[in-house]
Amino acid sequence: MQELLGRIARLDPNSSLGLRVIACFDELIVGNVNTRALLAAAASLAGCTAAR
Repeated sequence: MQELLGRIARLDPNSSLGLRVIACFDELIVGNVNTRALLAAAASLAGCTAAR
């Protein structure tokens, strides 16, 4: 996935941003994180804070 991201970033930087978000959540799911961690990651990517 990282190789693909690098190749796409060189071709179209805007489209690579969406793929980076997908890659981020893929890693979280593979890491078996809980719902709170998923929400915190989503909030961080959106530039917000997650309520505790």
